[in-house]
Amino acid sequence: SEFTGTSDLHAPEVESSSSEVWIDMKVIVAINLVELSLHKGTTKDSPLATVQVDTAWLLYKSTTAGDGFVSVTLQSFNVLDDREGTQERFRLAIGRPKSIEYSPFRVVNDEDQPTVSVNTV
Repeated sequence: SEFTGTSDLHAPEVESSSSEVWIDMKVIVAINLVELSLHKGTTKDSPLATVQVDTAWLLYKSTTAGDGFVSVTLQSFNVLDDREGTQERFRLAIGRPKSIEYSPFRVVNDEDQPTVSVNTV
């Protein structure tokens, strides 16, 4: 029979049988915000765009048997057009609007009776 041990990065556990030893390692990284600003030329006076990743998780799992697994989850990914003259409503090139005016569903409380109304844009 085979035994496997699971662990986190801080406390590896090993379970063994008479035939083999397995070690599982999990590494989880959480990042709140990553922002990259793109500019034209060598000076920062000519902005082009901003790339934002909000709340990202990275999971890496490996075993001594040579198996590996990587998973990346992005809660939000946005590309904003920062070029001069771009109207505010057209700045979001890729991503989900954060304004409630643009969300497809909105919860409305009418005399403590929750209902859902649909916004059409």
